[in-house]
Amino acid sequence: MDRAKGSIRMTYRGIGTGTGQAEFLGTVNGTSSYIPYVDFACGDLPLTTAQYEDAEKVIGDKAVVQLPFILGSVSFFHSIPNVTSVSKGLNMTGCLLARIFNRNITTWDHPDILQYNQGLSSTFTQPNYPIKVARRVLGSSSTAGITNVSLSSLP
Repeated sequence: MDRAKGSIRMTYRGIGTGTGQAEFLGTVNGTSSYIPYVDFACGDLPLTTAQYEDAEKVIGDKAVVQLPFILGSVSFFHSIPNVTSVSKGLNMTGCLLARIFNRNITTWDHPDILQYNQGLSSTFTQPNYPIKVARRVLGSSSTAGITNVSLSSLP
């Protein structure tokens, strides 16, 4: 701030991509007038084409600039009972995860999962042990990145 030509103030607020975009676009102020709260925002997902075009119309003399500058990662967790008895923990591929999130695979003893996890079936107390998916919502870039980007790009 000391080196800036004008008076500026920058703060970090861990509010999530969805809220950050809404504050940048001004779509959370109770109206659809696009009066932004901030001049700068950062998030994991780009604005949609419609958001970008609407912002360009309203902002006027300022340009909306999106800069891709970082890659992030997302972790997946499980709570399979006795999974520590399997030799190398739980092994998954991106395609298996996509099929789970698309609900094409709904049980942990599915043959395609067992192919990568020898001995996993012996840890279950019942056949067809169900997979229960929990996820973040309400503007979560992690959820959006998985469901809108990763899954849609798979064959």
